[in-house]
This record gives sequence, C-alpha cells and structure tokens, in this order.
Amino acid sequence: MMHPDTKELIKNWEVKSAQINIENLEGLYNKFTTLFTIYNRLYNESFSILKRENNLNKSRYSDFERATVLIVFFLERKT
Repeated sequence: MMHPDTKELIKNWEVKSAQINIENLEGLYNKFTTLFTIYNRLYNESFSILKRENNLNKSRYSDFERATVLIVFFLERKT
C-alpha cells in the first residue's frame, strides 16, 4: 500500500500539472519538472513497497534500475 504522504504529494502535483500552460518554453519546462517530481516519488515509493513485501530478487538496485525496471514490475503487478 502506498504511503498517504506519497498519495497526497502526487495528488497535489497532478493539480499543479493540470494548471500549467505548455504553449511556451517556460510552461514546457514547468510541466516536465512537475511530471518528473511525480515520477521520482512514485518510483522511489514503489521500490520501498517491493522491498517491504519481499518482492526483490537482489539486495541492491541502482537508481537506473529503480527508475526503469522496478517501476515497470511494480505497475504491472498492480493492474
């Protein structure tokens, strides 16, 4: 189960993201930063959940693996 703080953070940043006008470079940058913040929190939270549930095959994962491989595994098993 996702931590309530993570749910709140994602919800708040999604609201912010919906309000960004992407018709100029500044808006595109703000949209990217907002979506990156959401994704960063989600993949770190997903790692914590997988670890807590003993669903990891290795004892250590690189940041790259967390952001690419583990997040896919986490999202696939939730659907």
